[in-house]
Amino acid sequence: MPVSLYRDKYPEAFRHLRLVSRQEIATDFWRVRLAVSPDTPDALIGYRAPGAGDHGRVYVGRADDDWAVPVDASGVPAGEFRIETVVDHSAAEGWIDLDLLVHRGADGSPAGLIGPWALAAPLGSPVIVADPKGSVLMRGAPEAWVLAGDDSGVPAVRRYIAALAGAGAPGLVLLETRHGVDELELDVPAGVEVRILEPGATLSAALADALESLPRPLPAPETIEPEADVLLFACAEQSLVSVTRRVLERWRVDPENAVAKGYWKRATASVKA
Repeated sequence: MPVSLYRDKYPEAFRHLRLVSRQEIATDFWRVRLAVSPDTPDALIGYRAPGAGDHGRVYVGRADDDWAVPVDASGVPAGEFRIETVVDHSAAEGWIDLDLLVHRGADGSPAGLIGPWALAAPLGSPVIVADPKGSVLMRGAPEAWVLAGDDSGVPAVRRYIAALAGAGAPGLVLLETRHGVDELELDVPAGVEVRILEPGATLSAALADALESLPRPLPAPETIEPEADVLLFACAEQSLVSVTRRVLERWRVDPENAVAKGYWKRATASVKA
């Protein structure tokens, strides 16, 4: 059965939560759990993130400010944020899980906003999470699928693998990373191939080359159809978006039935950490 993608939009909402646990699942990859506090047990009522790539703004504090998150008089966050993919969540139980990638500076210390917070913020520290602005959801199921990402895309790739596992279709995962499948704790079902690509001097270049040269998993239709037999999700450095568009054109897949996202830009990588 072919697949088509549709997009739901959600109203803006901010959730005041607390950091309750952290676990290093791979070098510089930290899974953190954010949860409601006893005085705000209903903080996640109405929260939703059903799409595999759903993400939202995450507002955290800095050590110099005792990890406090700046807010205005209405309680709306007024400070810095980073956009992070939701790995798992339960609004009913009152928690959200994120996998955070820690970037390091030339001296080896964690850089940017989210890295130092992920490593050093005390348990119980406040954090404000904005609801996803919307979700990309699937109707039907693809006959084959390809996921392509770098370290920044691992959380979304993780969720897409889980979402597509029941489709029974052959899948291919292209990951540009120095980590292995077991180290990243990817639950890869039978029939799915994972190719680990070693990052080079130019990050995302190996991923772009592999994707650009990838043959179509199934014979191409004569025309672009409103539904797709092949699902392609690609997320990494911004330049991968144009590569993905060329692949979709070659594969005769409507871009509306694929996902291509630039999760970071080379010129601002250190700023967005």
